[in-house]
Amino acid sequence: MKSKFLLLAVSCWLSAIHAQWLETTIPVGGGPWELMYVPSVNKVYCANDDPTSISIIDCVTNTVRATVAIPNACIPLAWSDTYKRVYVGSQADRRDPKGGGNNGSSIVVIDAVGDTVVADLTCADSPGAAAYCKAMDKLYVMCTGTVSAIEVVDAARDAIVKRISLPLYAEGIGWCPTTNLVFFANDLDDSMRVIDCSNDQVRALRTGHSAFDMVYWNPIDGRVYTGQRYAICVFDATGDTLIDSIIHPAYSPEFCFAPYPNKCFIADFNTMMIYTADLNARSLVDSFYVEQVYCMVLDSICGRIHAALPRSGEAILDARGDSLIKVVPLTDYPAGGIAWSARERRVYVPGYYTNMLYVIKDTTTGVAEPEQPHAPSGKLEATVVRSLPRRALAFDAMGRRVLNPRSGVFFVREPSAVGGQPSAVHKVVIAR
Repeated sequence: MKSKFLLLAVSCWLSAIHAQWLETTIPVGGGPWELMYVPSVNKVYCANDDPTSISIIDCVTNTVRATVAIPNACIPLAWSDTYKRVYVGSQADRRDPKGGGNNGSSIVVIDAVGDTVVADLTCADSPGAAAYCKAMDKLYVMCTGTVSAIEVVDAARDAIVKRISLPLYAEGIGWCPTTNLVFFANDLDDSMRVIDCSNDQVRALRTGHSAFDMVYWNPIDGRVYTGQRYAICVFDATGDTLIDSIIHPAYSPEFCFAPYPNKCFIADFNTMMIYTADLNARSLVDSFYVEQVYCMVLDSICGRIHAALPRSGEAILDARGDSLIKVVPLTDYPAGGIAWSARERRVYVPGYYTNMLYVIKDTTTGVAEPEQPHAPSGKLEATVVRSLPRRALAFDAMGRRVLNPRSGVFFVREPSAVGGQPSAVHKVVIAR
């Protein structure tokens, strides 16, 4: 009987490995390279390079609903659920002789329902990253050109209401909902700053902690994580305290956060390694070789990381087991950004040279785990251990038995006494 159960487990494991497959391709504009998924309208917004435009993909039918012309090289920034708006940065060439700290750059506002441009807002040079404050319905757009600034956009009026001019150069910016603060980094003086969204004032300055391309609010522990070379800095949600630094070896890191099981995956483009940081234990717990990684996105249903590989295609990683599951071969060079649709269970990958989006469908079963805000807390939510007791049973977040748990978060039932009642289940972090 035991062998039958083992055979069934192996069969299910093999089925899961082969569940990822290339469902279809979608012709889009020339040189697609950056994507953004908007869940409220279930669409993917694809930035095309030649001609500069946004292709709007219906994720139900996998077809292009509309193509919106953009004046310059463009990048999707953010969206507003309240007003059904999508914001796109139009990045003019900085060598343009017009001057004035703009050179033709703007923030293009698209109606997500009608798929039409409703506003084109002149802004500072090269808008490239943004944070959306849901509480105030405001967009904070980081511009890093000849006149560096953060433009504040009022979504209700489709208008820029304030420019925060600062001597900065960075791309990392993010909103923390528990304190209603926008965190951003200044690479010139290696500082972390915050903006109070209630009055748009810069409220704090902490030197020595620079985020190059990511600021992430973690709903599990209520902390703010910022990515930089060789370290992830963990800040209190108020921005007043640096709690910890998670040291990693990556010089050119690409990050992907998985709230469940509360890990961060750090891909180093130079060494072609992926390092796993356990955010409960705040330490590196594993590493494995993949190859060069351009970008990553989380499958929030199955707890998997999809990574775009410029040489091989699309890699599927197990976020709970810290391992490579499968590589889906693609016939093109995956570009700079991929998107995940939880509603359709699909991953969209841009192929720059074939002018296509590759659609990867995951057919394994699973249930999406919601991200609920937590108040900041200094307590760990699980016991950190190096190994499990003998005969202890380990389960993952989906309730599946794990025969040989390596590292990560697990639910463990310790062996009970002979003839006694079953022991309680405990949540643990295995950090090796």
